[in-house]
Amino acid sequence: MASIEKEIEDLFAKRNKYIDKSLKTSYKEMEAIQKELTALVFKKYLNKFDIENGKIVFTNKNLRLIAEVDTIFEMFAKRYSKNIFKNVGLNMLDMVVYSEDYFKKFGNKALTFQKIEGKLNTISNRIGISKDGQLIKGSYLDRLATAPKFKEELKDYVAKGLSENISLQEFQKGFSTLIEGSKDVDSSMLRYWKMETHDAFFSVSRAQDDLFAQKLGMEFFIYLPGKIDTTRLFCEEKIGKCFHRLDAEKWRDKEWAGKNKGYNPLINMGGYNCRHSPAWVSNLVVKKRFPEKYKEYESILNDKV
Repeated sequence: MASIEKEIEDLFAKRNKYIDKSLKTSYKEMEAIQKELTALVFKKYLNKFDIENGKIVFTNKNLRLIAEVDTIFEMFAKRYSKNIFKNVGLNMLDMVVYSEDYFKKFGNKALTFQKIEGKLNTISNRIGISKDGQLIKGSYLDRLATAPKFKEELKDYVAKGLSENISLQEFQKGFSTLIEGSKDVDSSMLRYWKMETHDAFFSVSRAQDDLFAQKLGMEFFIYLPGKIDTTRLFCEEKIGKCFHRLDAEKWRDKEWAGKNKGYNPLINMGGYNCRHSPAWVSNLVVKKRFPEKYKEYESILNDKV
């Protein structure tokens, strides 16, 4: 591998190690609070249902209880999950030091955090962390703490239980399995949280890099790091190649398995669970290492080499 790609991958590896460590910590905390949600459901919710002959019955009162799942989740989030996602957000923002290290090496050593602090605050607000390190009500992370997708799944489960007139014992067992999963199988709530948190970390790191790149007028990037067993064909055919921002815009119109809804090329890259990022490089590097790509966009470049 050429030296510049090796240097970039080494810097990426440091950030990815930080992300992996942060994710592992978050995942353990998420796993630990699943039982707390089960306890809340059994203590504050399941004892409210009308039961006849040991079975959940279809009554207006029971139908109204479907909406109370929202209340249980709000209670759960306030007591447990919001604190986890507050720490997730703070860890995401701390990644900016890796962007600084990268652009001091491949961009401009004089570029400082203060020069883009205002724009980084925009990212902070977008993901949902205030200046004093608290979750912003209604923000992405604040909503994620209440597991909206999984919450709807539980509502569907309650509705199904009412329509099928199942036993209270079966009803309770189903709740436990949905919330906590089973042996060697994560619950859908945990799978949802893991996927969203993983993708959020990488999206924020790419967004932070993009702010530096824009500040420096950098228009080209190399698609990195390398291939692993789960790499999608979409990513595999791009690894190690150089692209201009305008090239990436063309990806919006392509379709492939795993593409994000509302896809943003420089933020989502290969889609869900993607670990690749744009490695921004100067025009000079592109002119020397990727002359054909440089010539393709030479007439519109803003910077002089």
